[in-house]
Amino acid sequence: MLVLTSILNLGKSGLPTKAITPDDEDRISFCLKVLVEKCSTTNAIFKVQKFLRFRSFEMIVSSIYKIFAIFRMIVDWLWMRC
Repeated sequence: MLVLTSILNLGKSGLPTKAITPDDEDRISFCLKVLVEKCSTTNAIFKVQKFLRFRSFEMIVSSIYKIFAIFRMIVDWLWMRC
């Protein structure tokens, strides 16, 4: 929310070479309003997003463990051949 607010303020300040358009300002303002409201739909979306983020992290860790196990099997096999 801080980033969105900062973008709005910077766009209105006149510092950038191209000012923020009213359409962009409305879109960012709408995003801020959605984030501020305590809506059950918004909460459900964020819960699903957190769950998916956790699941993808879990899948990455699982893949790393599988790669490590394969690597260990190869090292053991090479060790036995020497």
